[in-house]
Amino acid sequence: DGSKVVLNSDSKIIFDEDYNIDNRSIKLEGEAYFDIVKGDIPFIVDTQHGKITVLGTIFNVHARNNGFEVGVSQGNVKVSNATLDLQLREGQLINVSSNFSSGDISEIYYEDYPDWINQKLYCDHTSLSDLCAEIERTFNINIKFSKIILGTFPTKSILYMLMI
Repeated sequence: DGSKVVLNSDSKIIFDEDYNIDNRSIKLEGEAYFDIVKGDIPFIVDTQHGKITVLGTIFNVHARNNGFEVGVSQGNVKVSNATLDLQLREGQLINVSSNFSSGDISEIYYEDYPDWINQKLYCDHTSLSDLCAEIERTFNINIKFSKIILGTFPTKSILYMLMI
């Protein structure tokens, strides 16, 4: 239908053969950035946390085990779960770890949203373990920390320190 979807690493979408005939519904596991062309049939993203319904807009959906986020770059979307329907407008997002309410809606608070589509990691009170988990997922690597560090390390260069 001319719509565009960019999948983040470790993400997938599933859709039926009759997509764009009887429906424009997909199932998302992970994270994706959507640029949806307006159509007569609503575009629906179904996730483990909730459902997003749009006619034509640009938005990001993060639906992983660690939480659920929907952010709107352009247009409006409806976000729903078994008990609630919420409307998000351009510049708004909802970021929750489980069920959501209208009190969970906030403004997108940084430029280049979403960070991953712009090849960035945005951290706001992010723990080192959460940051490392995101780096591991993004680059498909494992980060191991030693329990004990011995030695002396020159601190003249951050690049050298990061290579240790």
